[in-house]
Amino acid sequence: MNNILKLLKKINQKDFLHISKIIDQLESGDKATINKAQKLKSYDLYRIRKGKFRIIFSFNRNGDVIIENVFKRDDNTYKKL
Repeated sequence: MNNILKLLKKINQKDFLHISKIIDQLESGDKATINKAQKLKSYDLYRIRKGKFRIIFSFNRNGDVIIENVFKRDDNTYKKL
């Protein structure tokens, strides 16, 4: 979670608001937002794209969303997993 907070402190206000809104929607269980997610190959993880950022999350046994990380998209984004 510290990596997420560090990134959110560095980005501009507009991107911060968009990403925090998506994270809030995921944590509240918003079906429309969850349905936009794509499963990552070879992982039990999902991603949502928002501009140049990727929100990586998974589900626990109860079906609750766990935010794994938020990355700024680059060539090594998915290698960090």
